Amino acid sequence: RAPQLSSADMLARFNAAAAALDALDAELGRTPGPFFGGQLVSAADCSIAPFLERYSRNGAIANGDIPQLADLAARARGRAWPHIARWYGAMDGWAPYASRIEGDAYSYAKLAGTFARFGL
Repeated sequence: RAPQLSSADMLARFNAAAAALDALDAELGRTPGPFFGGQLVSAADCSIAPFLERYSRNGAIANGDIPQLADLAARARGRAWPHIARWYGAMDGWAPYASRIEGDAYSYAKLAGTFARFGL
């Protein structure tokens, strides 16, 4: 079972994640298109997609149980990081991502059950 984090430790981890997303948003802002490679999906987009997918979708599952995670998810979809929001929109419109990679309600329900079994 995972050790219980203190509130201060959890806040520090969420702040570190937010800082990393600040840097990622700035990097995406330097490109001429929504993707790391500009107008075309690149290996960088494919590499970061699973991580950004989890931030975005798992926050919806937390549904208030973990307010910081729900906040990160909402911010990633546009409140604080406009370039990441643009990236999500472009990825959602890219057929291979939308049809094969992007999670659905079933995959996230299964993931939540797995987390529960591990005591997370």
